[in-house]
Amino acid sequence: MSSSRATFYAHQTLNLHARYGLSDNAKKLLRAHDHWRMGGLERDQLGRLVRMSPDMRKSITDTITKCAEIMRKKPAEVKNCIDIIQACTEILDAADKPPDLEGFPFLKLPAELRQNIYRWYATKIVATTQIKSEYLEFLYHKHTLYFDCTCELNKRLRGNPNLRSSLRSIKVHWTGPLSDKAFGRLAKCQELRHFDIAISKSTTNFETPREKEMRRYFHSMKPARLADALGIEELLRIRGLTSVCVSHVNGRQSTKRTDEERANLQGLLRLKLRGLELD
Repeated sequence: MSSSRATFYAHQTLNLHARYGLSDNAKKLLRAHDHWRMGGLERDQLGRLVRMSPDMRKSITDTITKCAEIMRKKPAEVKNCIDIIQACTEILDAADKPPDLEGFPFLKLPAELRQNIYRWYATKIVATTQIKSEYLEFLYHKHTLYFDCTCELNKRLRGNPNLRSSLRSIKVHWTGPLSDKAFGRLAKCQELRHFDIAISKSTTNFETPREKEMRRYFHSMKPARLADALGIEELLRIRGLTSVCVSHVNGRQSTKRTDEERANLQGLLRLKLRGLELD
């Protein structure tokens, strides 16, 4: 596009639109065309304005006809008429351009707005019992679910039969006073294949009943090991997994256990839960 072409507002100061008898629709489209030239409007947005109604397109073709007639009668108006005709041609080109097949740029929306859309969509899709059941089965089967603690895991497994029957991949922070119950329920999830367990210093804050009993009589016992943490026995009863990973919990260094503890627990769980030899 020629940078020397006059703008919509330059024409407006010359009162061209009124002198040429341009319609309100034509002026609206010429103003939008000017915004597009300045980068304030996308080309498809300009095209959609024309496609809003047949009257919008007709206003542009009528403008071209009027400008051609004015050029024939008033040679002094040729330059202004050519500018307007060129603008009209570009407007029609934008309207005739095939629609963008890439779809709406959803990921460019703010995260908060996307979450509101997810929440609305989830509410609509689970409107009936059957759809809700099928939707949740798909969700639990295809995505890794993360739980901040074993208490949360226990609560979800206890109250959600769809989760128990469809859970396939999980990550959980091994901490909390209900670890034994949570891992006991997890062992009954027949579809479970992938298990990522995060450990920390708080993993051994709660001990097995046997360990508690021993501490009543042996006060000089060392701090609890992972092998004595609440839930270890139930955890080792889980079977049929494809992959097992032990990781450090995200957080401050002081909450982390040693790399040796992590590696040893991972070796034990891979042997027991997958039924494979130690790495």
